[in-house]
Amino acid sequence: MNAEIEDSSIFLVEHPFAPRDQRLKLVDMVFEQCGFQSVFIHKSPVLASYIFARENVILVDSGASDTYIVPIQEGFMNVKGIKLTNYHF
Repeated sequence: MNAEIEDSSIFLVEHPFAPRDQRLKLVDMVFEQCGFQSVFIHKSPVLASYIFARENVILVDSGASDTYIVPIQEGFMNVKGIKLTNYHF
């Protein structure tokens, strides 16, 4: 890819439980060290809900380190409804 970083934007997918300070460090790195023009960060469960083209879904994500259930209401994560477990399928 022959693109100038300074003229490029970056899209980052974030874990639903990523702490705010981690996000701030990441944004600093993207701008200061990498030199991207802009950054867009989105939570992974909300992006996954777009597959169904619906604003209201219940997402179950089971990965290598944890399993979580996230209700998506009107396109936003319902933080109070998130259930996290270290159970692995």
